Amino acid sequence: SDDGGLDPEKLKKGFLEFEKGFKNQKSKRRKLVLKMQQEKSRREERERRRKLKAQEKEIEERRERMRQEILSERLLRLDYEDPLLTPLVNVTKDELVEETVKFDHS
Repeated sequence: SDDGGLDPEKLKKGFLEFEKGFKNQKSKRRKLVLKMQQEKSRREERERRRKLKAQEKEIEERRERMRQEILSERLLRLDYEDPLLTPLVNVTKDELVEETVKFDHS
């Protein structure tokens, strides 16, 4: 006899189906969130590595520039200090006096 209400069995089954679907949605959403988090952390890791590489490159370039500066600095000093590399001129007097140096070409 139909009393106008729903069959409790059907109702229960419907609820179970709904609950199952809901749980599926939740786990799908959880998986998606996890995947997005993983992608995000991968992106951040890549970015971090890229920045590190750029910093290392910058440091290396700075070192190289310093090396070059020190080198040219040394060469300049050599020019002043090493008599064989400078024109032999007596700068103490007003007129420049050329001096001669014998090079040993043996």
